[in-house]
Amino acid sequence: MSELNLVCFDFEECYLNPQLKSHLCELLPTEIKIHEGKNNLSQYYHKERQQYDAGKIIEAFDTRKEQNKMILITSVDLYIPIFTYVFGLARLNGRTGIVSAHRLRSDFYGLSDDIVLFALLGKNQTRNDSEGKTNT
Repeated sequence: MSELNLVCFDFEECYLNPQLKSHLCELLPTEIKIHEGKNNLSQYYHKERQQYDAGKIIEAFDTRKEQNKMILITSVDLYIPIFTYVFGLARLNGRTGIVSAHRLRSDFYGLSDDIVLFALLGKNQTRNDSEGKTNT
């Protein structure tokens, strides 16, 4: 059986990890392991944009000897040079992807911070999948 590693870097919503794992286990036929990232992402920070370069981050992780697929989860704001921001990034045939909850937080949009959109999206997607609906 293949394995998917979820690696959390600067992920403030770490209390969601068990829920996230549960949702992914329902959707993917693979063993899922959650790890706390120990690397410092500061080398990928662009001072003028005040964001982190998603492409450079996944490049760095794709060159590792680790053979299993890996999804990096973070709360930092991500970008790639051709876009103002991205919610996440992966490359075709790559082993690593990254997703950020930064712009999925309600307080980012000036709303009450008691709602974590990241959690709600996962719940709604799972419910819609089981009902045969798709989100557009």
